[in-house]
Amino acid sequence: MSFPLVAFGLIKINKKNSYLYVVSGITLALYTHILSTLFLIAFTFIYFITSLFFSDDRNKIIENALKILGGCVITSLPVIVPILTVMTSNHIGTPSQPGNSFVNLVGDFDSLLKPIYFFSVFLICMSFYLTKKITIGQWISFVILIIGSGAICWPYFLQATPLHVIQFPYRLFNWGIFMGVVFSIFSIAENPIKSNKEKFLIMAVCFSVMTLSTNFNKLVFPTVNENGQLNVASEESIKTSYNRNDDGYHLNQLGAFSGNDTKLSEFWSLMNYADYAPQEIFDNPKSQFLLFDKKAQSIGKNLITVDDKQEVQIKNLKTNSNFVEFSPNEDINFGTLKLPVLGYNSTNILVTLNGEKINYRIIDGQIAINKHVSQKDKIKVIQKIPYWEIVPFLITVISISVLIGFYVMKKVNFKKREVR
Repeated sequence: MSFPLVAFGLIKINKKNSYLYVVSGITLALYTHILSTLFLIAFTFIYFITSLFFSDDRNKIIENALKILGGCVITSLPVIVPILTVMTSNHIGTPSQPGNSFVNLVGDFDSLLKPIYFFSVFLICMSFYLTKKITIGQWISFVILIIGSGAICWPYFLQATPLHVIQFPYRLFNWGIFMGVVFSIFSIAENPIKSNKEKFLIMAVCFSVMTLSTNFNKLVFPTVNENGQLNVASEESIKTSYNRNDDGYHLNQLGAFSGNDTKLSEFWSLMNYADYAPQEIFDNPKSQFLLFDKKAQSIGKNLITVDDKQEVQIKNLKTNSNFVEFSPNEDINFGTLKLPVLGYNSTNILVTLNGEKINYRIIDGQIAINKHVSQKDKIKVIQKIPYWEIVPFLITVISISVLIGFYVMKKVNFKKREVR
């Protein structure tokens, strides 16, 4: 939904209240996928610059641009402030990908032969044929599509730059095609079509694009056994996968998971990706999975490290969205205990021992305590909401409420004047 909203707002960029669509689209993307948001922001910026050269109503475009900037700042505070706070307070690495992934995973001609791309390109061509024009949005989409393809060799030169954050150039290829489709649909909608055959063809192609864009394939269906029953992961299969040192990318082979699976230490070991973890925990900064890193392996295996010498297994694991609780598998004499829990500076963490609050430190990206702990003790790490999440949220809610209030009052006063 975010892409069509942004596209519609950009098409009407010199019209009143068009900024509301762009702000809504960018905000919706921001609360769902950061990279898509960065793409939409870049696309919007390029569209504005281009529009200033081709439009006679530059003042209205600049006015809407400023409103979009202000609106996005207000609505994005609950997301942007926490991200900046954590990123600036910690040494966090972005998801690691081999260099050849950035160079090789690009869009190509073979991709266009796939049904979803074929119908998308066909719809874009139909738009050109029916409207006899190419819009600014279509031109920008086409350029982005080319950049994300193997048509040029830019990945070879820019793979070591900040653009590497997109991980795969084919993302630009996909985004470019999708935005091209959206702008084409809006372009066709603005031009009346007289032929019933053309109307039917366009409706059929649009339906095909929408259907295929939902990943209409067997991979989205759950696997079932010969008796037609859902394949469910067993405790034995999870532990076997763990003992084989499988990574998290093999989880879909185990079947569906139940709530009881979350009580298994091995389950969380298989879930431990290296994405956005503190870099201090790694021996190799390019590690993709904790279990495969020499230094981070103890965290991946859910082991307590004592004085960087002894490793102790845990038991009675309990987890929730905001806490993790466990006990050591053996008594531990007083020392520095690095818990198998990642630690981030500037976060609001509460560590308890048998329900009583205890002091903790963050050492090498891990929560660490200095205590004597027995097998009967329960260690609990709780993630609380920090003030830098509460304050931006309140600012956003109050700001939006005030703006809506002013808008309603303006409408009410306008109607009263009309009655008089």
